[in-house]
Amino acid sequence: MPLPSWTGRSTFFYPRIVYGSSPTTIDFTNPAHLPAPPTELAVRGENVSLAGAGETLFIRDEVRVTLQFPTLFKSEAAALRTMWNNWGKYGRQMALTLDRNSTATGQYEYDEFNTYFNKAVLIGNPFAIQRRLESDIVYSVELVFRQDTDES
Repeated sequence: MPLPSWTGRSTFFYPRIVYGSSPTTIDFTNPAHLPAPPTELAVRGENVSLAGAGETLFIRDEVRVTLQFPTLFKSEAAALRTMWNNWGKYGRQMALTLDRNSTATGQYEYDEFNTYFNKAVLIGNPFAIQRRLESDIVYSVELVFRQDTDES
């Protein structure tokens, strides 16, 4: 599936994450920043024998998207931590939707992109949450998702 066009588009979105067997939804009230368009990486294995002969085994293309939350309230950080502890750290799939208008209902800005990440998997431990202001309970975090291909 080709990625949507990125030129001339806003890079701030209101994400929605839906996860769990009895789905739990996290709607963010502050926008996330996408620092770059989704990236496509070639996942491959490289083997070199003792004699020096080499081979490269191409496995698949992997699409990743990075969301930076410059402002994250305590309740949103707690919801992310719950999602990570109950679902994300096990590599389970979730749906990631990006909404430009903060409505998270109806017609989304990027239908093609939103359906592309219907099997998003969170990469790594996202809990390098940092407190932005010492005087207020506001945090920032960066999440990286990859599009999963299997039916796990």
